[in-house]
Amino acid sequence: MKSFTLGKSELLQGDFYKTLNSRKNVRLILTSPTYNIGSGGKRADGMRRKGEFDQKSFSGITSYSDNLPEDEYQESQQQFLRWAVKCLKPDGVIAYVHKNRHKSRNLLTPYSWFLPLVDEGVLKIYEEIVWDRGSTHNHDKNYLFPVSERIYILCKPDAKPFFRNFDPDGLNKGMSDVWRINRPKNNFHDAAFPLELA
Repeated sequence: MKSFTLGKSELLQGDFYKTLNSRKNVRLILTSPTYNIGSGGKRADGMRRKGEFDQKSFSGITSYSDNLPEDEYQESQQQFLRWAVKCLKPDGVIAYVHKNRHKSRNLLTPYSWFLPLVDEGVLKIYEEIVWDRGSTHNHDKNYLFPVSERIYILCKPDAKPFFRNFDPDGLNKGMSDVWRINRPKNNFHDAAFPLELA
């Protein structure tokens, strides 16, 4: 686990199963889990690099397994969220980055595993932000190219989150629910995350 101190706050980075289980009273959990997009085949980059259709670029993740049975995947996400909500302060939030996916001609969204937890009274969905990444490696002629992901702000059911729309310059200009931040080009990770987004 890595630990950083920022003023009076401590920033932790690590696997929640192994390193963070004893943590309580957390104000912010920022997470971007694997998306389970079904990667398993060899990626062929030649056509995509030229801006053309690449039959195999939909399976864009090559450095880690991303192909669980969907019911197991959704259960693992619910398990994490149950744990995360218990760690939050009363005004704490979870910023949960995910994307919509297509499987077997069906659109799958995180609401598939969020809504049962909402119905159980485990969490509340406070905000949904559209992250316009400006690019995609998922090219499939049967669908629109997915250039956006979502950032869900989740909290305890009765919470009044500290998440606020603010105006640092006093111009009455708040932030919108669409954030246009290009995905960085990174050769070290298949799903590089822009620092600006964090």
